[in-house]
Amino acid sequence: MDKNTDLVSDNFVSERLFKLKVLDWLNDGHVKLFKSPGEGNYLVRLMDNSLTPNTQVGRMLHTVNATAYECAELNYKNLIDNRIVREVQLRDEDTYVPSWRDFTLDNE
Repeated sequence: MDKNTDLVSDNFVSERLFKLKVLDWLNDGHVKLFKSPGEGNYLVRLMDNSLTPNTQVGRMLHTVNATAYECAELNYKNLIDNRIVREVQLRDEDTYVPSWRDFTLDNE
């Protein structure tokens, strides 16, 4: 049995693969929903993205830097058009409500 037990190298490889996957998502050109606690929510495109590992915690955390440009008004139509939410038809009513991909929203 010749198993590789070099966990340090495996961790660096895993970190690098995850970092590249995150950067691919940040750089894919699709509109993102940016949530700012002080200013509200915006539909933005991200540019000049970078991830910098924090060496004090064993490179487990990264600082994310990006330039965000607001690209559309935040409303349900634009959320649906940019595939941030999807429309679903209710069974008992003849109306459509948007729902998050991962969450169910109360439509109030």
